[in-house]
Amino acid sequence: LTFVIVGGGPTGVEIAGGLSELLQTLLADYPKLRQQSEVILLQSRDRLLVNFPEILSTYTARHLHRKGVKLQFSTRVKRVSPEVVELEDGRMISTVTTIWTAGVEANPATDTTDLPTARKGKIVVQSTLKIPNYANVYAIGDVAYVKLRDEVLAGVAPEALQQGEAAAHNILKQIRGESPQPFQYIDKGRAAIIGRNSGVVSKDELQLKGISGW
Repeated sequence: LTFVIVGGGPTGVEIAGGLSELLQTLLADYPKLRQQSEVILLQSRDRLLVNFPEILSTYTARHLHRKGVKLQFSTRVKRVSPEVVELEDGRMISTVTTIWTAGVEANPATDTTDLPTARKGKIVVQSTLKIPNYANVYAIGDVAYVKLRDEVLAGVAPEALQQGEAAAHNILKQIRGESPQPFQYIDKGRAAIIGRNSGVVSKDELQLKGISGW
């Protein structure tokens, strides 16, 4: 009954909050089992939701703590086995259920000798999402390292969806003999549901938390 969630981004926060509420509901009539159950959220950074304003990160941590989620910051995972999560500092957490939400490494290209790469093996692309030195090859989504106006995109689904459309339009332009256009990302804001009647939203100057964020 120990559940370890690795990664304190929106996905990790939502799973931790939802799982805690689920256990409280399922085990309401079994207080001893409820006492034995644990939801542990491991975050490698010093706060949750690092792409959100700090005030929303603090609110999220406080709310998860009230739900009974055990938070561990500045904690990195070294190895996951079927029965144990081993941390880089040598500690062990016994669990048969580990949920990984800390992101993924890019699927390696067949030959990356001529490809500029960044963290997690992502391919550094041009503003058009084309791979340098390859006239007809694009990289998008988890395999692409996209930097716009001195800001590296976070690698979330809305970015990948817009990149897919942009790459498709640029491919059609190339077929017509036109020049591909730079990718322009429209940031619609960030949101995370912490639990029932509680969430956080960040869009420019707009910041919502609690039931309004939910």
